[in-house]
Amino acid sequence: MKSNFLPYVFLLLFFFSILYVIQMFQVGYTSEHASLNNAAVEPDLYMQNARHYAKEDFLVDRTLKHLKKSIESIRKIEEDIDMNSQESVDDAVENLERLYYKILGDSAFTDDLNQAFEYALNTLTLAELRVSEKYAESNNMEMATIALNYAKMHLKSASQFSNHPDLDKEHHVYAELDSIIEDGTIPPVIIIEKIDKMISEMDSIIISEKQKSHH
Repeated sequence: MKSNFLPYVFLLLFFFSILYVIQMFQVGYTSEHASLNNAAVEPDLYMQNARHYAKEDFLVDRTLKHLKKSIESIRKIEEDIDMNSQESVDDAVENLERLYYKILGDSAFTDDLNQAFEYALNTLTLAELRVSEKYAESNNMEMATIALNYAKMHLKSASQFSNHPDLDKEHHVYAELDSIIEDGTIPPVIIIEKIDKMISEMDSIIISEKQKSHH
């Protein structure tokens, strides 16, 4: 009886986790675009769940289940991002798929998960920045800000998986995101300039992480 009840408990916890993230980062906009609705929250939560189960005496079945769901949720978002972002997100997904089979073969560790998750979430941060820039350039600042909120969420989640002592670039991007979101008086042209700089910074972070995550 207990084992039949547990899946409903986990489903309820996942639902409340989504609500918490939506409230914390002021996301949850209703849109048909996966990069601009609750679908964008799912990779972060599934990765957090996967790591939780990996730490709990490495509960393989549950770790694999949530890792697979994180891959599927990224694939949904990937349908809604530009070509410039797809290459890095594709690479991150392939990296997660390799990790999946490493776990199946009993040759993966928690550090492997952390590194792969950090890399994947940073590629999603970059993708959301590019989505935001597209909307800002068309003067749709409401949609641009929504994408920035999701970028901020992914970046925050990525930092939680990091074991690097030096996250100066990430902290700088996060501070810039926070500043733009909180200050509604910044002219669109300045916001575009700031987003462009953050894109460059995230690009350099991802290039560095790609080398580490593939070793």
